[in-house]
Amino acid sequence: MEFATVQPGRHVIRADCGVILVGSVDVALTSSTGGSASTLAVLVFFLLVGVTLLRRQFSAFRRAV
Repeated sequence: MEFATVQPGRHVIRADCGVILVGSVDVALTSSTGGSASTLAVLVFFLLVGVTLLRRQFSAFRRAV
């Protein structure tokens, strides 16, 4: 289900399908402005660390053979 506009806060949801079901939903407003650049930097950092560790592992393996 999609909503055109939803206000933050607690909302009561009621469904009537032969049996009446009632529940509450908490809606939080979040923002991700500027987060994609920092996420990309963290991913690149861990990728470079992983590549460095793999190169060390394989270079030690080549020397042993």
